Amino acid sequence: MIGARGYHDIACEAVVKASLAWRGYVAGRELVASMSDDGAVLVTTLLGPFHELMTVWADGVPNQKRIEDVFASLVIEDTAEGMVVKPNSDSFASHAWEDVGVIVEGRGSLHVPDATGAGGMTPSWRGAKTQKGELWKRPLPDRETSAASVRDYFYILGCPRGSAEIKLSSDAPASDSDLLNWLDVLEIAWR
Repeated sequence: MIGARGYHDIACEAVVKASLAWRGYVAGRELVASMSDDGAVLVTTLLGPFHELMTVWADGVPNQKRIEDVFASLVIEDTAEGMVVKPNSDSFASHAWEDVGVIVEGRGSLHVPDATGAGGMTPSWRGAKTQKGELWKRPLPDRETSAASVRDYFYILGCPRGSAEIKLSSDAPASDSDLLNWLDVLEIAWR
């Protein structure tokens, strides 16, 4: 996932609570790793001059050397206009998919898979109509019996040209009504 500078810190606060575990260097760039409080998730981010390249490891965290090798297998060009990431020609890697993760301050986070990854994301039954598509919700695992707020749900937004998984921030200053209005106007589209 690619984000602006500060992306790692925001992810370790808004998406998964995580604290600094170690730092390293790959191709002259700093690599930062933060472990979740329960030790199940490691967020690793290569810091560029303008952007950050992040990978999240869950259900089996590799050692530091393996993580450094993964980042070293990439050719990264970071400019003010954006970051381009390609596999190193001798890495035997290929481009498999392209997902986008977006963290919206005061609202929540979106995971937008590419068209092939989004294929089976939306349920077969009708969702609630929004201005740009359909919306489905399910209670977050730890709130299945006590869901009372819009923040207690995980959402899927399906639009004609893309879909996204959405998790609202539990500490968003916006009201439930404001968050629902935001979900209503979102449009997900690959161009």
